[in-house]
Amino acid sequence: MFVHHMKYTYEWSLDVHSLSSSSSSTSMAGIEKSPVMLTKNNIKWHLYVDLRQVYRKTNQSFTVRLLLDELPKSDDNQILDIEFNVYLVAKDDITGHTRQLVVLYTTRLSPPVMINSNRTDIDTKNIVVVVDKELPFNDQMTDDNHQLVLYFELVYIEPRDQICQRIGTDLVDSLRTLMSSGDHSDVTLVVGSGGDGGDRQYSAHKCILSARSEFFRAMFANPMKESNDNRVIIDTADADVFDQLLEFIYTGSIGSGGGADIDPIAANRLLVCAEYYSLPDLKSICEHILSQTLTTGSAIDLLLFAIKYNARSLREKLIDYVANNYLEIELKSGHKLSDLFKTEPQLMQSIVHKIAKLNNIY
Repeated sequence: MFVHHMKYTYEWSLDVHSLSSSSSSTSMAGIEKSPVMLTKNNIKWHLYVDLRQVYRKTNQSFTVRLLLDELPKSDDNQILDIEFNVYLVAKDDITGHTRQLVVLYTTRLSPPVMINSNRTDIDTKNIVVVVDKELPFNDQMTDDNHQLVLYFELVYIEPRDQICQRIGTDLVDSLRTLMSSGDHSDVTLVVGSGGDGGDRQYSAHKCILSARSEFFRAMFANPMKESNDNRVIIDTADADVFDQLLEFIYTGSIGSGGGADIDPIAANRLLVCAEYYSLPDLKSICEHILSQTLTTGSAIDLLLFAIKYNARSLREKLIDYVANNYLEIELKSGHKLSDLFKTEPQLMQSIVHKIAKLNNIY
């Protein structure tokens, strides 16, 4: 599915009767070339008419071409919907208005034309022939009140999924700017800065907080002190963690690599906040980060953490990890594993079942 989003039209008129074998517009007699037309990204187009066979009387036909004169430097694909027409137009001797129009040729290129600097049909002069058509010549073209008119229309089109992706990126950038600027904010979030007696304040927007977090939705929907004062004290996270949490609320992402640059300690703290503020997607990202850092020495502590904060995906991965490395984990964990089994008997059953399955006991 394509969407049209930028349109260009170009018309070129030729008085054929005034052309001669000593054509002054080009160095080759009988060849006429239009002025250049520039479109998006300074792509150059021109039209071309070859009347040499007519002038030499070797054939009563002429050739029209649409040429892509200079390709974009980018490797990005640009998709064009192109319509090309050739008319013979008769002008009124008195008014100069069109009194007759004959369609000599019309075409709409299908499929749409894709252009980029990697095309294989580029000649040594960096030219692509988009339309190349031989047409019959008739004597009317030499009348002084007739003009040969070449007209083409091109529309830049874009696949719908690319548009959606671009809109999504633009939306995220706009929301990040809104978060940073605090424009039109209606609530202040006050976060402790690590016990040094100071705090950090964030100008935020109730509608965005409510839309993204069930915790904030409930807070602002009820006549609570925070809702009335438009000031919320955040005592569950330090400022560094809350920076990332607020970024996720506004943009749906954390860090520069979608979470790839978040270290396990930060992911641990973020997961606690994500659970508290009802941000399940952020919680899932943190679970994935933590699941990539499993070791036999830390597995039981991380499993206890997953149970405490209801991190189900992380919990299941840890059960598999413990079952696969049971003897080493039991040796390193000391009494932690046995204590865990006492408080979580169902967990012990799950691990034993995994171990049995791995050893083909049943």
